[in-house]
Amino acid sequence: MEQYILPLFCLLLNFAAVAACLRFLCAKEGFYWIFPLILSLLFFFQNGSTMYANGALVAPAINAGSAVNALIAIFWYLVVITFHYALKKMLQQNDYQERVRKDLEESRFLLKSEGRIQRSEEKQRIARALGRSTKVVLDCYPASWCDYFDQR
Repeated sequence: MEQYILPLFCLLLNFAAVAACLRFLCAKEGFYWIFPLILSLLFFFQNGSTMYANGALVAPAINAGSAVNALIAIFWYLVVITFHYALKKMLQQNDYQERVRKDLEESRFLLKSEGRIQRSEEKQRIARALGRSTKVVLDCYPASWCDYFDQR
C-alpha cells in the first residue's frame, strides 16, 4: 500500500494543476492559461504513465525518481497558483485603467448628446418664438400721415 502513496500524491497534485488550469482557462484572461494547461497535462500523463505500465506499478515505494517527481509536482502546482494570483493582480490594475478609459469615453459621449439636446431645444424654442404672428407697430410716422395715404 505504501508504494502507491507517493505516485498517487504526484498524480493528485498534477490533476489539481490541470483542473485549476481548466478553471482559469474559462475565465476572462483564459488565453494566458493555454501554455500552463499543456504543461500540466504533460506532467499528468507522464506521472500516470510512470505509475502504471501494463497495469502494474513500475517504481518501488520511494526512490530518487519518485521523490523528484513529487518535488516537480509540488513546484508546478505552486507555480500555477502563483501565476494565477500574479495574473489577477496585474489584470486588476489593467482593469482599473480600462474602466477609467471607458468612463471618460462615456462622459464625453453624454456631454455631446446633452449638448445636442440643448441645441435642438434652443432651435425649437426659437422656431416657436419666430413662428408666432405679431402685429408690427412702428412709431416712425404720425397717424395723420397714415390716414392721408389710406385716403388716396
